[in-house]
Amino acid sequence: MSSDIIEKIRADLYGADLRLANLRSADLFGADLHNADLCLANLHSADLFGANLYGADLRFANLRGCNLFGADLRDTKAIFQGKTFVIRFEECKDE
Repeated sequence: MSSDIIEKIRADLYGADLRLANLRSADLFGADLHNADLCLANLHSADLFGANLYGADLRFANLRGCNLFGADLRDTKAIFQGKTFVIRFEECKDE
């Protein structure tokens, strides 16, 4: 295999049960984590650039230093200051 043809393989973890998983520094670039259960998972310094986290459960997950740039976080469950939140985005329309 030629080194200039290397392509990232995107993980398909749709609906996966990853509770308590140690994914520290994991390369999950563009991964499909739609509806995945990541409650209490260690995602410290993980690369989730462009990942599909739609509906994922991130409650109590360690997201310190995690790259979420371009990630789809719609309907994601998260904890902020001890309260559970569901992240919802509304479509912006030009007027």
